[in-house]
Formats: sequence, C-alpha cells, structure tokens
Amino acid sequence: MFTENVHYCKELEYAVLGAAMIEHDAMGRVYKLVDKDVFYYEGHSQIFETMRKMWANNEPIDIVSVYLRLIKDGIKTIQSFDTPWYVIEVTKNVVSSGALENHCVILRNMYIEREMKRITLSGIGEQDGWQAIKTVDQKISKLKEKVILDDFRGIDETMVNLYKHMDNVQHKELTGVTTGFNTLDRITGGLQPGGMYIVAARPSVGKSAFMGKMVYNAAKKGLTVGVISLEMTDNQITARISSLATEIEYWRIYRSRLVDEEQAERFYRLTAEVSELPILISDKTGVDISEIKAKISRIKRKAKIDVLYIDYLQLLDTDDRERSYNREQQVSKISRGLKLLAKDYNMPIVVLAQLNRVSEQQSDKRPKLHNLRESGSLEQDADGVIFLHRDWMSGIKVDENGNSTEGQADIIIAKWRDGEITEYKIGFDGTKMKFYEFEEGGSNQFPGFTPNNNVSF
Repeated sequence: MFTENVHYCKELEYAVLGAAMIEHDAMGRVYKLVDKDVFYYEGHSQIFETMRKMWANNEPIDIVSVYLRLIKDGIKTIQSFDTPWYVIEVTKNVVSSGALENHCVILRNMYIEREMKRITLSGIGEQDGWQAIKTVDQKISKLKEKVILDDFRGIDETMVNLYKHMDNVQHKELTGVTTGFNTLDRITGGLQPGGMYIVAARPSVGKSAFMGKMVYNAAKKGLTVGVISLEMTDNQITARISSLATEIEYWRIYRSRLVDEEQAERFYRLTAEVSELPILISDKTGVDISEIKAKISRIKRKAKIDVLYIDYLQLLDTDDRERSYNREQQVSKISRGLKLLAKDYNMPIVVLAQLNRVSEQQSDKRPKLHNLRESGSLEQDADGVIFLHRDWMSGIKVDENGNSTEGQADIIIAKWRDGEITEYKIGFDGTKMKFYEFEEGGSNQFPGFTPNNNVSF
C-alpha cells in the first residue's frame, strides 16, 4: 500500500481538477502536463478525461457543464458519492490557479513514483538476469514515453496562436512592458515577456540614470519592478528615483543639501508618493544567477513581478564550478542564464553592461555590437541591445548645426528581435542625471525622432 501524501494526494488532485473547472483558461494550461492516468483515484481520472474531451470540442468548462456531461455519459456516482455532490466537493476549497502548473508537475512525479514501484515489485517470473533487465528497461522506456512532455505542435495550431497574437497587438503601439520612454516604446513595442535586453554605454554616460527613468515610469503605470543593483546602494537608487519625481538634483537629495524649506516641503510631499510605488530593490553584492532565480521565486510566491532590472552584468558572480573559466566564458554563462530566467518566468529582464576599451580607441566613438565587453554570446542571447552615447563625453562639443552637445544624447537600437535597428536623439540634464525626450515638433514620425536606418552594426 502506498503512503498518503507520498505517492498520491487527494487534496492535490482536488486542486488541479477544481482549478480547471472554475478558471476559464486553466484546462489549456493543464492538458499537456498531465493525463487521466496521473490521477490516483479512478473517479478523478473520469472527471479529468471528461473535461479533456470537452476542452478538445471547445465546449465550456464549468461546474454545472462538467457534472451534466458526466451524468450524460452515465457516470452517476464518483468515489461512491452522487456525481453532482462530488463535483461541488472538488471545487469548493479551490482559491486560485496560480500554482496550477507546479501542482501538475507534482502529480506527474507522484505517478512516476507509483509506476516505478509497480515495475520493481511486479516481478519478472522465470526470466534470466539479462532478460529480466531487458523487460524492466522496456517498461521504463514506455513510462518515459508517457511522462516526457511532447512540446511539438503542428503549424496549424501555432498559426492559430499567431492569429490570436496579431489580434491582441493590432493598433497597439505598446505590446510589452514600457521602456519608460514614449518614443522608444513606439519604435520597439516595449519590453516583451521572456526577453532579455541589454543597455550598454561607456562609464559616466548615464546607464544608471537611464535605468532609473525606466524603473520609475514603469512603476508609475502600476507595474511591479524589481531592481538588483551590484554597483549602487539602495539609498543611491532611491535618491535617483526621488530626483526624477521631484525635479530636484540628485546630488542635493543624496547629500541632503536642499535649497530651502519650500524645496524640502516639495521633496517630502512628492517622495511620499514615490514610497507607494511597486518597486523592489536589492543591493546585495556577490550575486549569481542561482541567487537571482531564488529571489524571483520568493517574490512570485508572495506577489507578482512584471520586469527585472540588473545593474550591471559584469558584476554578476559565477558559481564555484565556473571559477576556472576565462571571463568571456563566465559572462557567456551569465548571459545565457539571464535569458533562460526571462523565458522561464515569462517576464522581461533588462541588464546594464559595460563596453570594452576598444570602443575608446575607435575613430568613430559610437558603440557597435562588438564593443560589448566580454561580448561572447551577449549579442546572440539578447533580444534587444540599446547603446547610450553622448558626443560630449567623446570630446565632440558641438553638433553639425553648431549647437552644444552637452544636453544631447543618442539612443542607438543596435538589435531588436521584433523591431527595427535605428537611432534617435534625446535630451540629457547632467545636474539632475536625467534623460528626457525633446518636445514634439516638426513632421517627424516620432517626437524628436531623427531616423538613421542606415546604421551598420
């Protein structure tokens, strides 16, 4: 006899079946993870198989529809109880389907354990040693075929999904998480779930300030934003965000040099609103991919997280096994790990990165993809790469029109998996460490947008 809650669990089966009945999209999330054999209780197998058939036929799935279909199929009792009563019993304690996929995985693992025990204890009769091994191996192979998920889908199914996606994004300029910049959102469509994005620049160009703007604007739209900073303290990050909200210079806030009582009153009034924003900050150093994954998992158990920012990539640590690798190999592992994290948790991850020293020696100071420090697989793994460039920092003090470049910056979109490669100018206020978009004007397609679609990377 198998032990309750080790090889099977009635409450867990209730949770999966109940969620599939009370939430309209739950069955679509379940049917590829489990089948009727995964359920230990025969009655639960019957309920699941009925729902699977209903789902395949595009029939509505709810409590009433399911028990009516069971009655129609001649299933008048389940586990010795009247079917209507039992269906209600299954669903009455279900609160949410938030952990539905995880519950399905646990059920599948329990099923594997039961089957492995059955195979081991079933006996092999009078077979000799080698034949016995062969028999057990065949049974295990059949079990593998059954439990290993088939994630291949016909193009007819994926085409339907494409149609749905096109309907969802039609006429929408922003299809993902906002970048914090309207023009950039219009060009890119935003940061897509599952994407890993790199923002890179030379030192002192303003990577952290740019990130602060992205974080602040996303949070103002109600998105939960995570920030992992390996360079700045939580006080410095909070001061930067407060500067954006109050229009007070960052250095005045961080050094507590507010001009007068009026400015102080504005600071405390507006930062009271900032304190209510859904921004989560971690400034612990020596963090590796596994620890980031653990942080995200802990947050997701308690709340949601819509986008994660990391400052910056080259400061991320590696585990002990990878210490013997050269730095390019280490960064490649980190880059791949971040991409997999973004995909696994279906959220965008934005990571700041440094440029290599070669970029400083180029006659053309504008950064290229190969200028990513320890680039390796960075440009391959990234779904988007944005470079920040300021002519002023490269020694070019006036532009082609004779205007000072001190308050100018370039956003260079060097790679965007679902968009165009281009660049445009924005403003930069050095005293407030703030990037801003120029006032709308002229006949440009985007405000302040001067396209350069002939850029080569």
